[in-house]
Amino acid sequence: MACYQQVYVPATVMYNSRGVLVQRESVSWVVTGDRWEKVRSPAVYFETSKTLEPDHYKLVPCK
Repeated sequence: MACYQQVYVPATVMYNSRGVLVQRESVSWVVTGDRWEKVRSPAVYFETSKTLEPDHYKLVPCK
């Protein structure tokens, strides 16, 4: 008779930090009194994720 041990394998998920663009990058001028400053605002994204392999159990032979 064969002996197997049940082992949990978590899901494999891929994350993309530049998923959906919310706001484009912009450059603007901020004026305070007699001082002008060029200000850069980086783009803003929603992070997206995709499940490559769902979580599951595998059977491993006992030692």
